[in-house]
Amino acid sequence: MLDTKDIKESQNKNETIFEIKQETLSKEENINEKLSEKLEENSNGNNGRWGTNEHKRFLQGCLLYKNNWKKVETYVRTRTSTQIRSHAQKYLKKLEKKYCSKSSRNKSLNDSFNDELNDFVLIKKENNDNKNNNNEIIKENEKNENNNKEIEKNNENNENIEKNNENPEKNNINENKEK
Repeated sequence: MLDTKDIKESQNKNETIFEIKQETLSKEENINEKLSEKLEENSNGNNGRWGTNEHKRFLQGCLLYKNNWKKVETYVRTRTSTQIRSHAQKYLKKLEKKYCSKSSRNKSLNDSFNDELNDFVLIKKENNDNKNNNNEIIKENEKNENNNKEIEKNNENNENIEKNNENPEKNNINENKEK
């Protein structure tokens, strides 16, 4: 027969299990909500504002395929060719405002666009160069670490040799024992 103490313990365990299940469910809902937000951020749902990744792919696609919007569409993947063409027009207008003064239009729109693309390419190349430099520095540091380890080993060996030279009697005793 169960006494009241056992019943209360059982109820407490059940309540704890229920609370843990509720906590887990709310955490899962929170995680699912955050994942949904991230997916929306990354895709922009093919409408509205262009995300930074989409714009980068747009610039890269324009570098590769110029104004062949169908090919740029396959490169961008999240927008239609009409949306890409519209984005290009708006982007070119923005560049025109940025690079061309109102009084003198000595720089053509295409030149501005090409300048912007070239800046993009230079930044990308610079990033690659920096990565290569970092890799070289890492390799150099690894070599230096290996050299330092070798120097430490040599120093230890030299210390042992010096100790042995300081105690020649011990060495003779040890040599006699070995014979």
